This record gives sequence, C-alpha cells and structure tokens, in this order.
Amino acid sequence: MSNENNTQLEASSVQEDTNLTPQEARQKRIEISQQLLQKLSEEFPTIFPQPKDGRPVALAIGIHKQLIPVVTEWGFSAVNLRSALSWYTKQLRYQQAVVHAPHRTNLDGTDAEIIDDEHRNLAKENVEKIQAILAKKNPERAKRKADNRAENRAPKNRKPKAARPNNAPAAKPAKQAPKEPLSLDEKMQSLLNKFNQ
Repeated sequence: MSNENNTQLEASSVQEDTNLTPQEARQKRIEISQQLLQKLSEEFPTIFPQPKDGRPVALAIGIHKQLIPVVTEWGFSAVNLRSALSWYTKQLRYQQAVVHAPHRTNLDGTDAEIIDDEHRNLAKENVEKIQAILAKKNPERAKRKADNRAENRAPKNRKPKAARPNNAPAAKPAKQAPKEPLSLDEKMQSLLNKFNQ
C-alpha cells in the first residue's frame, strides 16, 4: 500500500472517529490493537507469542521503527502500532519478561541490548502495581495464587534427620579432596538426582 493510501485511510478513520462517543472510539482502538497484535503473533510468534504459546520476550528498544513498514503494508497505521505496542507492553506477562530476561530481543529473534537496572526496576514496580490491581479486582484468585506460592516455597518430602543421643559428639565432616570441574552432562545429572530425591 502506498503512503498516499495510508494517509487516506488514517484521514477516513479520523473522520469516522469524530462521529463516535469517546467510549466507542476507545473500544474501536482496542479492537484495532487486538487485530494488529493477532497479526503480529501470526507473523512473529517467537516475538509476540499468544499466552498459550509461550512467554513474551522483552522487545528491543526502537522495534516499532522496524515494524512500521510491515504494519502499514497490512493496512494499519503507525498510530495503530503505537497503541497496540502500548497495550501489549503494559500487560503483566510482558512486565514479568522484562524483570526476568537478561536481554531484549530484535524482530528477527536475535539478542538486542542488555536490560539495564533502571528498566528492570521499573518493570518490578509495574508488576507490583498490576498484581495489586488484580488482587483488588479478584481477591479470591489472589489468595489462591499467594497460597500456591507459599506451598511451592515450603520444603517438601524432607527426610527426617536421624536422632543422635544427647551425649554423642557431633560428627565432623571429613575433608574432601578438591573436585575437578563437572561437565555439563554431569551437572545436569546431579540436578536431576537432587530433584528426584
């Protein structure tokens, strides 16, 4: 689609929006954003995964510049893209991705810049705010999640320690010779053994 056609589309949508109530205009923007995000998830599933398809990734700063030509070809405007990305990045899932990801991701799936502490801390604050809002909206669900987190943190199936007589001295650990570094396979097996105990 040419820039002239895009300009005409944007102008016509603006004219249509002037006849809408503010609530109708907001609903229309949401619908367009959802349509655009659906298309993005179909074309770039590793960058914009659906909730059932995996965790989102932290998007590279300036990724919208790479996406503008793509979405205009699909018939969406830069304003539609800005609105869709704004909605997408304000979700709890996305904010958690920024907290936990080591780096941002480019449109082609390659690693972009490392997430700095300022952005990570801002994302942590946003996660707390979103969780507080969700807890206020649905306190029963928030309580179930808190209970599940507490249950997951509690030690499970720990073997009781053998009792020793009160007058018996505590066993001293034997000195061990320094170990050679473990291979990746040995480390993985060790972790599996610990997990299965």
